[in-house]
Amino acid sequence: MEGRGEVLSGPEKKVLGADTAVYFPAGSTHGIRNVGRTRLRYLSCHAPPYEIEELYRSWRSHEGLVTTGG
Repeated sequence: MEGRGEVLSGPEKKVLGADTAVYFPAGSTHGIRNVGRTRLRYLSCHAPPYEIEELYRSWRSHEGLVTTGG
């Protein structure tokens, strides 16, 4: 949607732009980080749908396993 992001999926890393779509299998380890000089904006869609509260609970249960920054 805007910017450049490095997508991590298992051992693979790919740099993607605003015109790119990516699929991650359910339960896979994956992530994205900004590698550009501008803001990174992306759209994330999930199937099957779930309640946002469930997502936040999941994140809290993984607290400390996620890193941010360069």
